[in-house]
Amino acid sequence: MRVSSLASYYSSYYSVYYSNYYSSYYSNYYSNYYSVYYSSYYSVYYSVYYSNYYSVYYSNYYSVYYSNYYSVYYSNYYSVYYSNYYSSYYSNYYYSSYYSNYYYSSQRGRWHCY
Repeated sequence: MRVSSLASYYSSYYSVYYSNYYSSYYSNYYSNYYSVYYSSYYSVYYSVYYSNYYSVYYSNYYSVYYSNYYSVYYSNYYSVYYSNYYSSYYSNYYYSSYYSNYYYSSQRGRWHCY
C-alpha cells in the first residue's frame, strides 16, 4: 500500500512537472519563433512594398508635375517674350524707316524747290 501510494505520488508529481515544463517551453518557443518570424517578415514586406510604392508614386507625380509646370511656364514665357520682342523690333524698324524716309524725302523736296 505504501509503495503504490508513493508511486502514485511521483507519477502525479512528474506528470504535473513535465506537463508544465513542456507547455511552458513550447509556448515560449513558438511564441518567440512566430513573433520574430512574422515581425521580420512583415517589416521587410511592408518596408519593401511601401518604399517601392512611394518611390514610384512620387517619382511619377513630380516628373509629371514639373514637366507640365516647366513646359507651360517656358512656353508662356518665350511666347510672350518673343512676341513682345519682335513686335517692338518690327514696329520700331518700320516706323523709323518710314519716318526717316518721309522726312528725308520731304526735306530733299523742300530743299530742291528752293
